[in-house]
Order: sequence, then structure tokens, then C-alpha cells
Amino acid sequence: AFRIMKALDLQYPLESAVAMLEDEDMYCRLQAIDVLRKNGSSRAVDALAKALQDKFWGVAAEAARALGEVGTAEAVSRLIEAYGRVMHPRVRRAIVEALGAARRREAAEFLDKVLHDPNESYYVRSEATRSLGKIKWDFAEHSLRKALECPSHLDVIKRGALEGLAELGTEDALKIVLRHTEPDVSTPVRMTAVQALAKFGARRDVLEVVKRAMRDENFRVRYAAVTAALELLDPRLLPDLQERVEQDIDGRIRRMAREVADKIKKFMDR
Repeated sequence: AFRIMKALDLQYPLESAVAMLEDEDMYCRLQAIDVLRKNGSSRAVDALAKALQDKFWGVAAEAARALGEVGTAEAVSRLIEAYGRVMHPRVRRAIVEALGAARRREAAEFLDKVLHDPNESYYVRSEATRSLGKIKWDFAEHSLRKALECPSHLDVIKRGALEGLAELGTEDALKIVLRHTEPDVSTPVRMTAVQALAKFGARRDVLEVVKRAMRDENFRVRYAAVTAALELLDPRLLPDLQERVEQDIDGRIRRMAREVADKIKKFMDR
């Protein structure tokens, strides 16, 4: 996957940044996108929209994320317009991710269509579930409930729907996520559900399930529980993390449990 390794706080004039999008050097084009992201003007949005057609998918994906961070109605409109023209699946996923970051109603309505389009790729639809949850649209929960029934490779749509429901954070959403932590659920889905519980905060019912998952016979579920503990940072999980440090047969889990326990102790000392 494409990753930016270093970010600099650059100060280029707006028109210089627009011109830099035509540079042959990929890093120069990425610098321009960063400047335009911070500018956020209509001229910047127009330039970023054109960058969605960049010859390298990584630059186009960064332009999409930049438009999502700008988050204006104009930026959202340009993302939606570009979606139908962009063919690279990673750029399409970045557009869907960016629409979630914008958190606008018109973005939610579009994401709902993407999510339930059987001709769209599983992974783009999965990204749409997470974005839909972030927007907290009135009909998001209904849409995500439907998505739980969508078959997909490795249940990626169902897992995304659970993450989207966790972003919503409602009581009904919590009940659904808790149900998917049960032993009769497939391992990938259980892992996602256990990790998603952290989004609901350190409430008693969440902590009980995370603690129980730390003792699960499946090491992937235990690992997911320790990951959830890292987000929760709740001192009530220290005895359970210490138990993993001392007793877990998997070295990766022992190491991570120790690191999470140390972070919780540092958090308590603040």
C-alpha cells in the first residue's frame, strides 16, 4: 500500500502549488496536494479534483483524502463526480474514505448507494460502511444493518458494517456488535467485533466482553481483545493484561499485553 513517509510544513503560494501538480516528480505533486489541503479555497478544491486523475494512484488517493479534509459542499460534490470516472480500485476506496471524513449528508446518501451496489467491489463497499458510520446520518444504522447480510470475501462487508455501527455508538449498535463477539461467529468477524467494542468506551458490559475475549482459546480473538485494551486504556484491564503477559502461549500477545499495560500505567501517572 502507498504510504507517505515524511510530511513537511511547506509554504508555497496557491498558484505555485497548482502548477506543481503538473510536475513529473511524484513527491513534488504530493507536496502540492498538502499545500492545497491546507488552503481549502475553491481554487484549491478545483486543483485537487483534477489531481484525482493523476497517473499514479497514490497521488490521486492523497488528493481524494485532501478533499475529504477540506470537507466543503463543493469538495464533496467533486469527489462524487470523480467517483464515476475513476477506475483504479484504491482511488475509489480513497474517495469513499474521504466522503466519510467530510461528514456531510449528501456524502452519506451517496455512500449508501455505493454500499448496496452489487456491482461494486467488496472492499470499496466495506470502506463505505465505515465512512457511513462516521457521518452519523439518520438512516445509517438501517443501512449498516442491511449490510450485515451482504455476502463477501472474508466477510469484509459485514466486518466493515460492525466498524460503522461502532462509529455510530448507539445502544442498538452496541447490542449488534456484542452479538458478533459470540463463539458461534466466524473468527474474522469476532475479531472485528471485539476490537470495535473499544469505540463504545470503557463501560462495564464492554469491559466484561473484552476481559472474556482475552481468555479465548483462539489467539486471534485474544489479540483483538488486547488491541481493544490499547484503545480503552482502562486500569480495570490491568489484571487481565498481566495474566496474558504471564500465561499466554503466544509471544506476540505476551509482548503486546506488556506494552499496553505499561501505557495504561503511564496514563494513570499523568
